[in-house]
Amino acid sequence: MRQPLPMVVPCRSHGHTCAACCWGEAVPRSVLAARLNRQGHLFRRWFATELPGRWWLLCYELATRGGLDLLLALPLLLPGLGDWLRRRLRRRMVCAFLAFEDRDRKRVGCLLHPTRWQGRDVRPQVAFSVLPGYACGEPSYYCLAAYEYAAAPWQEQRAFARQTDRLDWYRYSRAAAAFRRQG
Repeated sequence: MRQPLPMVVPCRSHGHTCAACCWGEAVPRSVLAARLNRQGHLFRRWFATELPGRWWLLCYELATRGGLDLLLALPLLLPGLGDWLRRRLRRRMVCAFLAFEDRDRKRVGCLLHPTRWQGRDVRPQVAFSVLPGYACGEPSYYCLAAYEYAAAPWQEQRAFARQTDRLDWYRYSRAAAAFRRQG
């Protein structure tokens, strides 16, 4: 039986990286860049060579956001208030496991991605684990823009690649997140 080809998505295409689904649209670029830099340094310092268990990853996540997760966890459980708060926070949150992939700060990505850890995927168990209603998707998760991109004809994909050719990680992520098929 033939295996289906992997979906062609804008997350990692044409030399770009997109992680727009890992941060809220209300996070200013300067704040986001500072967090990605800090999170990358902190992660490498805590977990230099081996991916630890869930407990240590949870401690890292709490340290990254300064314990904010613990303050928000209870209100997010309350009916009505939790939904209202979740909508507001989603626009302002940054995943603790998102960071720059390179020293030049030109590529962004998930520090827990299975390609970094010999196929081991702990993202759904760890990221935002204290905050109900937030989490990484399953390993096969793709955002709506990725599905739109994959379903677009090759001509639209090529046009998008040309339009975004010289964009940096931030602008490319915004463009990829906004991708919609023409047809």
